[in-house]
Amino acid sequence: GDLVWAKSFGSSGSQTLYSNSVAVDSSGNVYTTGQLWGTADFDPGPGTTNLTSVAGTDVFMSKLDSSGDLVWAANFGGDGTSAERGTSVTVDSSGNAYFTGEFTGSADFDPGPGTTNLTSVAGTDVFMSKLDSSGDLVWAANFGGDGTSAERGTSVTVDSSGNAYFTGEFTGSADFDPGAGTTNLTSVAGTDVFVLKLGSSGDLVWAKSFGNSSGEQVESVAVDSSGNVYTTGMIFGTVDFDPGPGTTNLGDDYSNVFVSKLDS
Repeated sequence: GDLVWAKSFGSSGSQTLYSNSVAVDSSGNVYTTGQLWGTADFDPGPGTTNLTSVAGTDVFMSKLDSSGDLVWAANFGGDGTSAERGTSVTVDSSGNAYFTGEFTGSADFDPGPGTTNLTSVAGTDVFMSKLDSSGDLVWAANFGGDGTSAERGTSVTVDSSGNAYFTGEFTGSADFDPGAGTTNLTSVAGTDVFVLKLGSSGDLVWAKSFGNSSGEQVESVAVDSSGNVYTTGMIFGTVDFDPGPGTTNLGDDYSNVFVSKLDS
């Protein structure tokens, strides 16, 4: 419990920087994500690495080495005035970093000289992206419901084969296949929970959802060595947790914590 190191980075004056999630790889590199408004220096050392938000609040992604020195930092944001943010980050055994969160409008998800523009469907969309160990884009995808309510990605995890699992909330009908195919899921009414599995190349493996008319919140996802997927969050009222043809109703007239396990 003795201190190894402590670092800080941020902005001055009226600028804002929030960090929402942290992950670490087997070499001790530290990855963070959150939201940036204005200009901030992401180098905790004597150097300077300034990033400036595009419009409103941007998503930022940062990697520090095991000594707390900056390796790379990047940001992106939609062309609207709504707030974008990164809510969760995880890293695999090869040092690839996976991010999720929310954005609006059109945004370039490539932190390098290339361009990978994604555009939100309606309102706020969920984004999912994978960067390699050097901070270069591997793939990025987004989806959102056809309503005007805000969708959000809340948590991401990865298994030993590089499959990535995302969870969050959506409204209306949304296509969860980032490729050429179509996998539409429709919320029961209001906001539903989604659980999504993508392969190492960003291709859809499966997508599931559950919810009721009162709205649900999901906060975290985890996966075990057999590929079983666990989620937790909060429900209001009665919810059918079986994403298949069966029925598994849980809940009552009050808010409840839920824990769910889906197989591989």
